[in-house]
Amino acid sequence: MGRSEEAENPRQSKHNALITIITMALAGEKAGWEYAYTTGDDWYSATWSIDFPPSKVFAKMFQGGYYEFDDQAAVDIGILNIRRRKPDNSDETINYDQNIDAFDRTLSVYEPKMTHVTFAMQVKDCSAFVPWTLGFWG
Repeated sequence: MGRSEEAENPRQSKHNALITIITMALAGEKAGWEYAYTTGDDWYSATWSIDFPPSKVFAKMFQGGYYEFDDQAAVDIGILNIRRRKPDNSDETINYDQNIDAFDRTLSVYEPKMTHVTFAMQVKDCSAFVPWTLGFWG
């Protein structure tokens, strides 16, 4: 695994987070999307999980489309948890903030021995779709 020039000189983002850029070869990718809607004032939530052999994985999700039915519509998305393989060959669950309505929710994560990811979305008075990708790196 090589490092790019930017990794030698990390920059600050607008959120004061340290950015490190690492270059690796993409070995494969799995991608899809999920859809949810509700026409009422109550929240509808959905989660979906994907299991795979221990791999260097970069999991990402983002809001793809959104149609509001009234002025109180909302959609929230986030990664709830991942599992990673430990040196003793057991899996460890890493839980992220379960409140996907929070501003600091998790939308992407890299783990060199990831075995599982759980994505989530919730909608109110709208329809929305959420694309996701799992990048498998060499």
